[in-house]
Amino acid sequence: QAQTLVLTDPARCVQIATAFLERTASNPKQIISNRQEYGYREPMLNYGSATQTTGAYLLKGECLQQLGQFKPAQESFAKGIAMAEKEQQFELHAHGLYLQIRSQTLQLHAHGAGAAQLDKLDKLDKLLASPPLKESQLQVYARLLHVNASMEERQFDLAKRQLAEARQWAEQAKNPLARAWTSAVGGDLYQALGQPQLALGEYIDAQQQARDLQDPLFLGLLS
Repeated sequence: QAQTLVLTDPARCVQIATAFLERTASNPKQIISNRQEYGYREPMLNYGSATQTTGAYLLKGECLQQLGQFKPAQESFAKGIAMAEKEQQFELHAHGLYLQIRSQTLQLHAHGAGAAQLDKLDKLDKLLASPPLKESQLQVYARLLHVNASMEERQFDLAKRQLAEARQWAEQAKNPLARAWTSAVGGDLYQALGQPQLALGEYIDAQQQARDLQDPLFLGLLS
């Protein structure tokens, strides 16, 4: 339920995620580890998995970010990342790092990519190099973070190479949303280079890729 409210009602999303986390915190024995072996057939409805707990921290962070509460969002992301690392949840660990970096990018947009942000990008790259994440959609989005970081540092030739690499991964993934976001970032890059016609072409391509995705916010941003 909370996931459906990230954009439409982030305050309610925070309430739901917080309530879930408070329940698990009050009875930590009810959190079943991803690696825990159990042989009983007791119904699982009253138990929260470690995956759900990690996801709740990340979701809460995303909703707090929507509310402009960057510091609490970073704290929630950090808790989710720590849980994912402890439980060896590779996909969620990578997703948490991605959300944390993206949040910092929004917060520090006018100040360029800081050393801490670049360090987290390196950690994310190492995670995505592991075999379990070779097919992850984050392969595309992490590369777009690199493009944005290079643009902030005005390293436009590097940004172009990174964008080309991201586009290759997006094509391999056969995911229209990933392709649309790649084109959207391409539009931002050409806009920064003072080439509005090329930027417009990228934005139009992104709109065409996204038109069947029922994502009005993304389409509105592109417009």
